[in-house]
Amino acid sequence: GERRGMGVASAFKFGVAFGDLRTTVRCCGFEPRFVVPTKWKKFYGLKGPDKEDSRQLALELFPQAAQWLTRKKDEGRAESMLIARYGVHEHEQDAEIEP
Repeated sequence: GERRGMGVASAFKFGVAFGDLRTTVRCCGFEPRFVVPTKWKKFYGLKGPDKEDSRQLALELFPQAAQWLTRKKDEGRAESMLIARYGVHEHEQDAEIEP
């Protein structure tokens, strides 16, 4: 059937946690930026919904982290690593532009 969304209480808790995280990042001196999957995946040449490609790429780029990427279900960790690396690249690009 019908797909259910997040309940009101769950949505509120998620919003509070998101706000806390954003505030923590700002208190550490960083301005959070949000990027849609299509943008960071295009940067890496990843296409389609198959997350195994992300895990394999993370293994190539971060061989020292292989112990945390051994299972297929570790794709979330892999994508987090790729997003972080993309963020570093974007930050470096911005630093070159600023006077």
